[in-house]
Amino acid sequence: MISDQPIHQVEWIPIEKVHANDYNPNSVATQEMKLLYRSVKADGYTQPVVTIYDEKKDRYVIVDGFHRYSIMRRFKDIYASCEGKLPCVVLHGKTMNDLMASTVRHNRARGKHSINGMSNIVMEMLMNGATTFWETIEGQSAFGNAGSLCHGWSAIPAYIYFRIAGN
Repeated sequence: MISDQPIHQVEWIPIEKVHANDYNPNSVATQEMKLLYRSVKADGYTQPVVTIYDEKKDRYVIVDGFHRYSIMRRFKDIYASCEGKLPCVVLHGKTMNDLMASTVRHNRARGKHSINGMSNIVMEMLMNGATTFWETIEGQSAFGNAGSLCHGWSAIPAYIYFRIAGN
């Protein structure tokens, strides 16, 4: 049903209650950030920031949309035009691994993803108890038809070796 879709329930959340996650491997070049600023200035926010609500800390954590969030934090004119509130959708009932996988899917859909950042996500997911069984349940569709992350899992020993060896 349409009413069950997160986009159907956009909330305007005070930006002070919204915080970046500590695992996003995505990066945006300076030119693209300038373009994003111009886009938000000209058209307003046309896409909400995807978040989860952290009850323990009484704040919203970004799953996708960090750069849209950053634009409001950096530019007073954008902050003022939105009365200091960021358009957000809030995902419910997700584990940390679900959220990390969601961030990966959002980033891959845009085609930008750093290798070091991705390896950090894989390590964090492992530390959270993820296994190759977990990440292949949805198969190739879970990661933008790129197959599963099992190749990432199998590359971890080589990645760690080269990080330690300094190569």
